[in-house]
Amino acid sequence: MPFAKTALTVIILVFTLLGCVAKPVAIDEKYIFTQFESVKRFSKFTVDSWQVIDNRSLIIQTSPNRYYLLILDRKLNDLKFAEVIQLTSTGGSIHAKFDCVKVKTSNCHSEPMAATIKVIYQLNGREDVITVKQQIRGGS
Repeated sequence: MPFAKTALTVIILVFTLLGCVAKPVAIDEKYIFTQFESVKRFSKFTVDSWQVIDNRSLIIQTSPNRYYLLILDRKLNDLKFAEVIQLTSTGGSIHAKFDCVKVKTSNCHSEPMAATIKVIYQLNGREDVITVKQQIRGGS
């Protein structure tokens, strides 16, 4: 009888954990931009510079008027203070829902913190960059 109770408890625990994992994580409305094209990927070979908006978003510049807004699946608290970031890539491209942004913390012995890129929006100029920053930062 104790074995049956233990087995039942383990089964309930497993299904509870699977239920938590399976739930989609909602994106805060400030990270939704219906006016911009959502793209699946962009070339890693064209990355020129980057700028952090907050601990869950950053903009990658690939040419004078081409930018990509990356929305991460979770917060990276050190992102705002990062001097160096790393973008993983697959087959020469950076993909939404697959590749990651990594931030090395100030601790020399720690592993980089990482978050998966949830959404990539293509921006077409500095005006779009300003719009994105205002929406995410709350009008500031």
